[in-house]
Amino acid sequence: MLLPDRKTRLALGSSLPYLQGYWSSRRTPVEAGGTVKDLIGRAGDLGLGGGGVPAETHYGEGICFGGNGAAVLERKVVDAYPFALSAWFKPQTTDSACIMQIVDKSETDVMYGMQSIDNTVRIFMRNTTYIYAEAPSNATPLNQYSHVFGFFESSISKKLYVNGAFAAELTTFGTFNANVDRLAVGQFLDSTPSGPLTGYVDEMMVLNGTVPSASVALALYQAQRHLFGV
Repeated sequence: MLLPDRKTRLALGSSLPYLQGYWSSRRTPVEAGGTVKDLIGRAGDLGLGGGGVPAETHYGEGICFGGNGAAVLERKVVDAYPFALSAWFKPQTTDSACIMQIVDKSETDVMYGMQSIDNTVRIFMRNTTYIYAEAPSNATPLNQYSHVFGFFESSISKKLYVNGAFAAELTTFGTFNANVDRLAVGQFLDSTPSGPLTGYVDEMMVLNGTVPSASVALALYQAQRHLFGV
């Protein structure tokens, strides 16, 4: 069973038992040439062939997305609110793109996640209607790694943290749809894929339960920032 390094485990603290999924370019076997095909992780391997175009994982740098393809776990990882998604990402364009989401692969309008757009990030959900809250302008600059943490607490509260600081809250009512059956990174991967990311994503986590979001988001940022030179 794959676990984060000691600093990250300490940062999670009492929330460690809620760690449902974890994937890292630093904690997976590396093939010749310094790349891996799949990220071995807690909750299952994150396959890099989603969207029809394989991505590459560069050891210590993250999954490299070239504006096509996705990383996919074909299984359900959460059943209800509350849950949290965490990742480091480095955008290389200002295009609208998926960072990380849970999604119903057979529908076009059921998804929950974090989205890169115009040098900033959104926490969003779509259960028929797309709703979101957006961090301030230039919160996630191009070609720099940023840590994003989304806490999907309830139907009326979804909080977004960027680099350990509170950035936005979505308070528009939105229920959880238990049909979500896929975790996708780097692309909105429902029945009509869209929004491919150009950039990198690493240190992805799914926490399934109530966590002290403000303190965990800050602790994770502080524990992992040295890995990304920030």
